[in-house]
Amino acid sequence: ATVSVLYWCGIYMPVAIYKGEDGTGMLLTDDGTLVIDKASGEFTEGDLPPVDQRGDCLCEGVRVLGTVTLSNAVYILVLTSAEVTAKVDNNSIFTVRGIQWVTLPLNSAVLPTSNDSELMELVMAYDPCGHHFFSDTIDLHTTTAVVSISANVETDQPSTFTTNCWMRNKIASIGDKFTNTVPRLIQGVATTVGNVTLLSKKWTQNPGTRLLSRGLCGTTVPANEAECTLLVDRDGRVHKYQFLRGTVPLNWYSERKLNRELEELTIR
Repeated sequence: ATVSVLYWCGIYMPVAIYKGEDGTGMLLTDDGTLVIDKASGEFTEGDLPPVDQRGDCLCEGVRVLGTVTLSNAVYILVLTSAEVTAKVDNNSIFTVRGIQWVTLPLNSAVLPTSNDSELMELVMAYDPCGHHFFSDTIDLHTTTAVVSISANVETDQPSTFTTNCWMRNKIASIGDKFTNTVPRLIQGVATTVGNVTLLSKKWTQNPGTRLLSRGLCGTTVPANEAECTLLVDRDGRVHKYQFLRGTVPLNWYSERKLNRELEELTIR
């Protein structure tokens, strides 16, 4: 609970990125130190250097949400602030509130292709704040309270709902100790109000945007499908209701075709 409050207020920053005088990057975390090679952009575990040998601090944050390496630079997405917006089994769930991209140039004469540059621009333009969440202490893919119910989803594959899966692998694959450094982001909403908790998880396997109608994809599954979990705590007994829904099409609207006025409804 203490750590949650510190994250929320932005006081405790367990992640810091430094750039040494020779151009070598360093990612300092509570889980260990990672050295970023200035030629290849590869991350390797190293020793924590003295303060006067770390170089310039480029950014401090709460977590690292992912990295992208191109031929001439390493791009690191840092979570700078997060807020506790929900609780599941007394575990805090954080919603992303602030981010910062950090760029570390590489010693390479090779320029990225135009396609790579355009892709990077799109990635950096995407704002995950407010509609992505994660937890440090609970697995939101396998925990009984929120485990997936969809027959179309392989629940043993976290990538089913992890939106930053490809961006976190470079650090997460170094060792289990760094898994909390790069949390699995889930696109959706996590909120607790009183004794009611709502979690909605966007399914990454069928992300196609619907423009005009609530259509189905080639596997007869709604595009942009989301899985919702509603938890209600009544005197210590948690009641769970799960359902699937598709998001509203971007250009969808409904016209009222009744010419007469509707009668007033009275709820008794």
